[in-house]
Amino acid sequence: NSEDPSPQRLAMYIKFPGELFIRMLKLIVIPLITSSIIVALNDIDIKSAGRLGKRTMIYYITTTIPSAILGLILATIIKPGSGVNKEDKVSDNIERDSVDSFLDLL
Repeated sequence: NSEDPSPQRLAMYIKFPGELFIRMLKLIVIPLITSSIIVALNDIDIKSAGRLGKRTMIYYITTTIPSAILGLILATIIKPGSGVNKEDKVSDNIERDSVDSFLDLL
């Protein structure tokens, strides 16, 4: 039957509610963490907040710098994308209907 959706289209319809749920969770995380930090900092004294800030910055710097260096070294060694044929392109002639357009908006 020509009205039956393709397996890819059916998978897209099934996947959509899960993607929407994950996006909503991501929207909640930042305000929740920010408000929790503000409330926690409001409950401690200035001296403790300074020590906590210093420890946080030291931890951040000592984890970020080595991970950035490791990432640069691995990218230099592995050279990701070097084996990809640049001539292979995905066709832009994909049929889209109004449901696809609506789901893409959300």
